[in-house]
Amino acid sequence: MRFIKIFLGILLLLALIVAGLVFYAQKLDWNSIKPRVEEEVSKVAGRKFEITGDLHFTLFPEPRVRANGLRLANADWGSEPLMLEATAVSFTLSPWSIVLGDPRARAITMRGVKVLLEEHQDGRDNWHFDQATDGGADSASIFPALRALSAEGVTIIYKNPGAEPVSVDIEMAELASKALGRGLRVDVRGEVNDRKVSVAGDMAPLSQFLGGGSLAGKIDIESADVQLALDGDFGRPPGLTGVDVAVRGKGDTIPAIGRLDQVPEDMRGPWTADFRLSGQKDGYQLNDADLQLGDYRFKGRLAHDESRGYSGTIDVAAPTYTLQLDGDFGALDNLQAVDATVKGSGTEMPSVGALASLPNHLRKDWDANLHIKGIQDRLELTDMKLKVGRSDIAGAITIDRSGPRPRVEGKLSSEFVDIAFLRNADESPADPGKPSHPRGDRVLSQERIPLDWVSAMDASLEISAARLQASLFSYTDTVAKLTIDQGKLRITSERGSIYGAESSGELELDASIQPPRAVMNVVARGADIGKVMGDWSEPPFMRRLPGGPDGEHGRPTEGRRRRRYRASRRPGTHGQDRRHQDPRSPAGR
Repeated sequence: MRFIKIFLGILLLLALIVAGLVFYAQKLDWNSIKPRVEEEVSKVAGRKFEITGDLHFTLFPEPRVRANGLRLANADWGSEPLMLEATAVSFTLSPWSIVLGDPRARAITMRGVKVLLEEHQDGRDNWHFDQATDGGADSASIFPALRALSAEGVTIIYKNPGAEPVSVDIEMAELASKALGRGLRVDVRGEVNDRKVSVAGDMAPLSQFLGGGSLAGKIDIESADVQLALDGDFGRPPGLTGVDVAVRGKGDTIPAIGRLDQVPEDMRGPWTADFRLSGQKDGYQLNDADLQLGDYRFKGRLAHDESRGYSGTIDVAAPTYTLQLDGDFGALDNLQAVDATVKGSGTEMPSVGALASLPNHLRKDWDANLHIKGIQDRLELTDMKLKVGRSDIAGAITIDRSGPRPRVEGKLSSEFVDIAFLRNADESPADPGKPSHPRGDRVLSQERIPLDWVSAMDASLEISAARLQASLFSYTDTVAKLTIDQGKLRITSERGSIYGAESSGELELDASIQPPRAVMNVVARGADIGKVMGDWSEPPFMRRLPGGPDGEHGRPTEGRRRRRYRASRRPGTHGQDRRHQDPRSPAGR
């Protein structure tokens, strides 16, 4: 009986204490503590925090404090003065925390919230509060009992330099656990750039994140045409530090969100993705990646570092080509800091960069193996082996872009080059062993030779070719030097063979004047005249000459004699000289 009286007395005492605290809480002017709240939050964030409205306290059905008009200043470099605005935020308090004199929130409800997240060009962001005042309370001590977070009418704007802003409108969001320390159930519904999106899943306890840890769990994201599953450690959003997540997804089209809007149109069809995302302070990695973007497939590893740019090993399978890339790729928008090996082949080259400006016939049936290295304004192509059609070229070249015009230097070699094909695929012979003839009844092609590149660059190249096939000649064992200076092209053949004759020659082309002027001088000793006349007297050449194959100027069938062939504007013969000249430049013939 005595024990019951003592117990009832304790209960009565506690009831009186609670009643007194409730009476005190209801009579307290909560606006008087606003300065203290603003001061504590400002210490945590290192930025000005203010409550522009009133603070209200209600006891039933649950102890709750409501704050109207919350504002948190943005970083001093930010594009707008405020990082966060909230129409109203209410804190549901633990009753026993009130009794013990240390009120603690176990749930937070937000309404009418606007959040601005942005990154600076130098890598800084506005969601890391690096200027927080020493001695300020951390989030774990402010919300040690928090187990639920809900929001309505939340707008989040994310700005990243060089990309369009991303807008996220959250109609409803709930993160809640049944008890303190238990996992969270996540349910979010809203829009991302006017695309309806839902997020659902299970996460680690919120107290782990508030205590300075990371978020971990499994999340499913769905929209009308996107399905995405994330499983792992999400770090501390919105940054990528500490992220280690398996990502799997598919969709009907790639959403134009952030940097995804830079994906080429022909890759924006149905897609699938399977990779592991790992994040560090200054970058991230995509490991074991397998991405299908329309008809293009990418497999391998890709890393991004703020100082080094992109690097990795990537295999690309496209409808008309395959590529293997290994090394450093720099910033991708230029060739600086590139140091990579490139291997590829296909029926058509990718339409990127300078490759897109090549004539169509030079972008077909290709094979490439080379190393690319970019240092500031200098680009080096080494260990190069290229093949276009039947033509091949190997060696190394450097491209210096520091001057008013790019300068190309290097040493190249080739087993076989078809000049006629390089100019026009229709002039290529069906039989690589025979010289090709221009179309129709013309001895030389009437198509204009593009000369813009001569005025746009300087060059110094040494070229050796085992065989060089022109429309009317076949050169063998040729060694030549090519120089371009101030719009003037000069090709000097130090040695070579034409129709079995030792030969040398020189071509000078001045593209700095209009019309361009070309001068060519070729010397051949010991030529097989029978073969020469055989090639030059066959159609269509003889249809341009007076007489005919059976006339006065019929071809010799045997014998070797030294001859000199000169050119003039009118076809015909004079003594032992055979004269012919195209109305335009003889370059390349």
